[in-house]
Amino acid sequence: MKRTLTLSVLLLVLSGFLQANIINLECTYYKSYNWNKSETRKPPSDSLSLRLDKSKKEIEYKGILFPYTQNRNLVTWDVFYPRKELDAKMHLAQKIELNIVTGLLEQNFKTLKVNESIQELLGHDSPRKNLEAANVIMKLKDINSYELGITHSANCSTTDK
Repeated sequence: MKRTLTLSVLLLVLSGFLQANIINLECTYYKSYNWNKSETRKPPSDSLSLRLDKSKKEIEYKGILFPYTQNRNLVTWDVFYPRKELDAKMHLAQKIELNIVTGLLEQNFKTLKVNESIQELLGHDSPRKNLEAANVIMKLKDINSYELGITHSANCSTTDK
């Protein structure tokens, strides 16, 4: 009986500890900026829900789990929008940053434009074009290859969800 009680208390403490590693956030947009046009835009009217799992270093964003990195108070993750069409010449991605102390979130929408699609590059019977295709594929995986387009800023606060 004593052993069962001890085990129950231990499980209760551990479940509380694990729950503390989950943070639910609700974010409200307050600003949007278009870097290409150097102008402030109306921010999105909807809100954004996030679920941060500190024990797994994952964040749930729009129903999908993403690994994140943390540098001091800044949690960062990248979202790539894969194109199924190999003939695409524009690719989209986001770099999202959340300050877990201030609650400030920045969604940086980015684009990568290429002169020739992967399909066009692979359509040539040329080792040079095949190498260019490989370079395009590497760029698609590197968020720093993308050009900044629009930034949405939001304030986030914890919720009881």
